[in-house]
Amino acid sequence: DEAERTLRRGEERARAGGVTLELVGCLVSLSFLAQRRGQLNEAIALDRQSVAELHRLGHGFEAGALANLAHKLVDAGEPVEAREVADRALAAAIRIGDDYAMADANFAIGRTLGLQHEWAAAQAALTESLRILHGIGTTSMVGEINALLAEWSTA
Repeated sequence: DEAERTLRRGEERARAGGVTLELVGCLVSLSFLAQRRGQLNEAIALDRQSVAELHRLGHGFEAGALANLAHKLVDAGEPVEAREVADRALAAAIRIGDDYAMADANFAIGRTLGLQHEWAAAQAALTESLRILHGIGTTSMVGEINALLAEWSTA
């Protein structure tokens, strides 16, 4: 479709011109597009590329990119790798002081623990995520987290 063609052109131009942040923006957008289309393996591969580029640059958004990857790994049923990536996301977020990325990483950790039926630990991670989100005054992710907490409260 047109969105993908436009993003692929942007990706090609960014690679050719060595414009890394624009490249990462295209990769992240292409990843979300692939995810919406149900192409989870493609989305994961694109997230891995964006994480690698951000890591190479030492860019702070690496924390958010790692959290994105962790969530997709949970969706793919890969709890061990998802947890490793989520832990890296949390460490990166703490290192740069990014509260939103800390909340997202805790959300991913909670989802990973839930996938492994570690309900109490999952609830603790999700509750920490909510605490951070409320502290920064955003409702982003709150609905999804509350739904998981309600689902898992009876587990």
